[in-house]
Amino acid sequence: MVIMMLPVPRAIALCDQPTMRRRGAILEQLEPDRAAGILDGLSADERPDIIQQMSQHARRRVLTSGKISGSMMASIFFMGCSSSCEEAPSFR
Repeated sequence: MVIMMLPVPRAIALCDQPTMRRRGAILEQLEPDRAAGILDGLSADERPDIIQQMSQHARRRVLTSGKISGSMMASIFFMGCSSSCEEAPSFR
């Protein structure tokens, strides 16, 4: 997958395009730390949509990777992911 070989800033720019389809499916294929790093760089309003596109297993892997900050986690759930995502991991 080409996105694995792109530098993180370039991968962020690519995934931040709202017209790009299947962003959740693409991030599911990445290592959780890399996917979390890309999510961290995305627009806050795009994150919940991408997270909702991911399977529950992939969501759990990425959201509990340790690379998601408390403020980013709060923004994901505040923007609407909480309705389709299972319970939010604790904010430590």
